[in-house]
Parts: sequence; C-alpha cells; structure tokens
Amino acid sequence: MRRFGAILGVLLVASLVCSTVAGAGEAKRIRWTAQEVGTFIMMATTTLSEISKRYLPKDVQVDVLPYGAVVASVTLVEDGKAEIGWANVTALWAQQGKFMYTKPHTHLTSIAGTFEPSSLQIFARKEFVTKTGLKTINDIREKKLPVRIATKTKGSLGQLSGPLQLEAHGITYDDIKAWGGTVTETSVGDIVARMKDARADLWFDNLAPGHPSVTEYLQTADGVVIPPTPEAVKYLEKYGFYPFTLKAGSWKGQEVDIVQVSGPTLLIARKDVPDEIVYAITKAICENGDEVRKAHAQMKVFDEKVAWRKDKVVIDLHPGAKKYYVEKGWMK
Repeated sequence: MRRFGAILGVLLVASLVCSTVAGAGEAKRIRWTAQEVGTFIMMATTTLSEISKRYLPKDVQVDVLPYGAVVASVTLVEDGKAEIGWANVTALWAQQGKFMYTKPHTHLTSIAGTFEPSSLQIFARKEFVTKTGLKTINDIREKKLPVRIATKTKGSLGQLSGPLQLEAHGITYDDIKAWGGTVTETSVGDIVARMKDARADLWFDNLAPGHPSVTEYLQTADGVVIPPTPEAVKYLEKYGFYPFTLKAGSWKGQEVDIVQVSGPTLLIARKDVPDEIVYAITKAICENGDEVRKAHAQMKVFDEKVAWRKDKVVIDLHPGAKKYYVEKGWMK
C-alpha cells in the first residue's frame, strides 16, 4: 500500500503548468482518467502509466485523474479534458450517441483491449429462488413476480446492466413496478446490505470474477447466479457485447459454467493526441505484457497479440497504436 500511495502521489502531483498533449505543438502533459483510489481502474491506470513513462519522452508529464471509470471517461476524452482514458462497450455507445450519451462522440480512438474479464451478472437470494422457482429471468415475466431489484447508480455500466438484461428478456422497469416490484439504484455497499437483509431479491451488475463485494455477499449469505437465456445473450450482442463463459467456481456455490455477455475493457485516446505519444504508450504496454498481467488478478487475461482486434477495442484504433501492431506483424 505504501508503494501504491507513493506512485499515486507522484502522478497526481505532476506539473500543472505544462501544456496538454492534445492540440499542442509540443507534447508536455497527458491527463489519464482513472477512478477513486482502491478500485481496479485506478490500479490499472497507475500500473500502465508508470510503465508508459519509461517509453514516453522525458519532458512528458502524466497526470492521473481519480475519476471517469468506463462511463464518464469517454466524455472527458471527447471534450478534451483528458487525453487517455478507459471504456467498455461505452465507447461504441458514445460514438453512436446511445443510452447516457446524448450526442455522438467523434474524437474517440482505441489503444488496446483485453484488460479485464467483466461480464453482466445477475445474483438472486437463494430464499427468493426457492420460494418462486426462479430459474431464468423469463420466469419473472411469465409469473409476473413482484421482484425487488438493486443496481448501481445512474452513470455506470452496472446500473445499465439491469434494464438491458431485462430488455433482453422482454421486460421493462415499468413492468417490474406494475407487478408490484421495485427498483433501487444505490451504492454497491448498500446493495450487499439489501441482499443480506432480504430487502432486495435480485442484483444486476457488471463485474469481473472475484469482485470483493460479491465475494463478501456470497460468503455471508446464500446467493445464486442466474444465467441469461441463450436468446438474451444473442439479443445483447447488438449492443456490442459478446458471449462470455463464467467458469464453474468463479463464485461460491456456482457449480457449472454459465454463459453470460461481456464487453471489453479498453484503453482509449483522443484522436488528436500525437501519433508518437500513443505509439510509445502502446509499445510500453505490449512489450511489458508479463508485468501488466502480474499487476492484478483481473489483468491476467491481457493478451498483447490480440489487443488490437475489433472485438477487443470496439472502435477504430488510433494511428499511433495501429502503427505498433502492424510493425509487430500482429495486424495486417
């Protein structure tokens, strides 16, 4: 923790008097979005930016912004308030002006993908499953179950997991309320408390296996992972997701593989960031793949040889990143 704090402190204290990379004649400063301290995104940003600094010109400073995650980050990059950031399928939605994005984002490009194996998850209280016979979300529609749903707050992919997965099963929040159910958008800590205290029946989220909040919940209460139907998986592909197999044992009590949907966690750059800067960042990350994979359990899936593929980055590559992948012979 001391080393993490020291690194973070160095990054956050990076010079504020330097000009930014985007739109500047001389590259001096890069603002890189993250999330609050203690999150996976902050850890990943700290790791990747530190690796990148070995390859960037000596006069380029890196400022880590402790906010953005994979939702607000794309707008921060689009609006020129950051040069480098994070995204998920949110990058594709932002380009198209869908969901929480009210207008198309036209300045986004990608650097690399395959950083985190997150997927849309559905957890149910075991007591609720036993009482109602719930096996799939279709049962809610067919039985008009008065289910109490909990999700994260608006502005997060975890929050959108609820309406999207219900939509894929032919259900809306209005239906849930009409059948006597409720929808609560709140913090992860409160969701865990509600599930433990039987004040919520279903938890929709976007999470990677081993997430500490889910692990805590399943260690102290009986919960069940509810699989989406094959039809729902196919339906969600139109939003940029792809099938993802959650291996048996990923969660306590999960005895079989479950096919869900995932969206790639990717690194993005504003398109006017100089090619040589993005090339250096791409090279730094890909030539230190082992270090990236060792940095956090959720980054063990990183694969530099396919990090350029469209299914991994969902939007067009930045020319600087593309140059590196072509030079390596991974991309034609």
